[in-house]
Amino acid sequence: MAAKFYLGIFSLLFILIHPSNAADFTSARREFRLAWEALTHQDFDSVAELLPNLEGHPLYGYLVYGELNARLENAADDEIKDFLKRYKDLPVATQLRTAWLKRLAAEERWADFFANYVDTEDIAMRCLHARAKIGLRDQQALTSEASLPPPEGAWMEQVRALWMINKRQPAECENLFRIWQEAGGMTPADLWQRITLLFEAGSVDYAEELGARLPANERIWVRAWARIHRNPRNNLDQPLFHAQDNERTRMIIGHGLSRLARDNSATAMNEWRKLKAQYSFTPAERNKIDRAIALRAATNRDKNALPWLEAMELSDAEIRRARVRTALWAENWPAVVRAVRELKPWERNAARWRYWEARALEKTNQLGAMEIYRDLAGHRGYHSFLAADRLGITYAFNHRPIAIAEDEIARIERRPGFLRAHEWFILGYFPEGRREWMAALTGNSPEELITAAQLAAKWNWPDRIIATLGKTLEEDDLILRFPLAYQELIKSSAAIAGISPATVFAVTRQESIFMPDVRSAAGALGLMQLMPATAAQIAQEIKSPSNSNLLEPNNNLRLGSAFLAQLIRRFGNLTLAAAAYNAGPGRIQQWRPHAKMPADVWIESIPFDETRRYVRNILTYKAIYGWRLGLPQERLSEEMPSINP
Repeated sequence: MAAKFYLGIFSLLFILIHPSNAADFTSARREFRLAWEALTHQDFDSVAELLPNLEGHPLYGYLVYGELNARLENAADDEIKDFLKRYKDLPVATQLRTAWLKRLAAEERWADFFANYVDTEDIAMRCLHARAKIGLRDQQALTSEASLPPPEGAWMEQVRALWMINKRQPAECENLFRIWQEAGGMTPADLWQRITLLFEAGSVDYAEELGARLPANERIWVRAWARIHRNPRNNLDQPLFHAQDNERTRMIIGHGLSRLARDNSATAMNEWRKLKAQYSFTPAERNKIDRAIALRAATNRDKNALPWLEAMELSDAEIRRARVRTALWAENWPAVVRAVRELKPWERNAARWRYWEARALEKTNQLGAMEIYRDLAGHRGYHSFLAADRLGITYAFNHRPIAIAEDEIARIERRPGFLRAHEWFILGYFPEGRREWMAALTGNSPEELITAAQLAAKWNWPDRIIATLGKTLEEDDLILRFPLAYQELIKSSAAIAGISPATVFAVTRQESIFMPDVRSAAGALGLMQLMPATAAQIAQEIKSPSNSNLLEPNNNLRLGSAFLAQLIRRFGNLTLAAAAYNAGPGRIQQWRPHAKMPADVWIESIPFDETRRYVRNILTYKAIYGWRLGLPQERLSEEMPSINP
């Protein structure tokens, strides 16, 4: 039966399938699902029985891929080439080509590798491409073929570019690097540059591993650097450093000071004052160390952070923003005015910094604040809504729907890539559908992307609406940007938890953009990105039914809403609750001010950029979802009481 399957599937491989009507696929969906599940278990006999009814299905090429990939080790080159030609638009074609090229490399078939290689961002494949240059050169030299080998320097420069990265590379690259070193291409300077990148990225173990390749008199520097990285407080003053006041010594000391500042910026600054008198640091080196300590002091909320930042001779965008935030944390409003006005014009014109200029002008009884508030309040967004709150006026949501062009939507809908994405979506294979969708978006114009978002809305696929519009400059169609996905479940979950459905919508959109099956790298699951341990605890507390599947929307929303409500009760407002939802309740306790502080100042002073953006988004999205649901307008300021110590 398996042989019959192979023959049948590859006779059909040469047929380009152009389905004309999505309705034609309805009857075949059950058979495709059975065939796909059988294929995942390598049950080719069952697949062969189902194939006759699937010939016109838009996902048929995936069955071809699955069978071919299962026996790729022994598949004929012509079969693989035929697949790559006929199904070149399938996302899995790239996977098949990659696997095949790796097989060709393992077999040292370098000419075939070159003939079928395509440019890629895959680091392993780029390393194999450089390796193929070496192999082809050697083979041509042995066979005396007429074609010229690649220039000697070409592959070495390619390898050097791949080498200069701050993390361990794939095995294909490590093998290439050994060949490069044995050929005399890797210089001590190349090795030191890579080690430096690794130390700066915190990859100390790998830096030490590479350091073992250095001569003995050089390895001692790697060991000294590792010591200062792991324990900067006790290793800033090493005898080795006294012996040589050179660029490497000063770089390692600077690294140690930066590490020390993470734990105690005041101690780091005291040590720095002593050390810069002992070594001949250049102005650029001094500025780099000053910058690292001052920025860390700002993050640590050190009382000296503001004067250190203001004393910087050179500044960049990060320093300029840190000056504003540090002045805000100190509630030093004259310093806020100075810091905002030191921003570059393109920075200062952003709503964020205009709002803080107005707040500082208002606090220092200067003119101009009301004019800025009025201008900001005419727009939509976090700082604009806060400006409207300062004035006591209604929010300007500025919803402007995008005109719907039915003929353009129909044209996009007929494209094979979108058809395949839709089939995966209907069948419930969401990751495959999203992968097809994103591939189908490649090369589209901004107008086509907006049309594709409208198509996703027609298909009731909310996460693709949001993800697609995110690739455009379109921000004003709030119906599209803020879909009411899972509306009944969210409303019922919010009602049971005793919180506004707008709040649950806001958190769900921010956490998952309504992808029910999403899993984070940290292990959070589902629509509201719940950690399993947290969900289990909440389920026990609210005596929830025993369903533990957090990828099931009803279960996830019920437990997520209960957890969110618990945080709101614990902290007393959505501002702190949102920060806790993102960064954890423990950090919120650490971030509380020493004295009562305005909530907008506290939010701007959150040390983590991600959490700062998260809280702003939740408050803004809640207001917009309140508008979408037709609820009485709740002001951001109602969720932002002063933050207590």
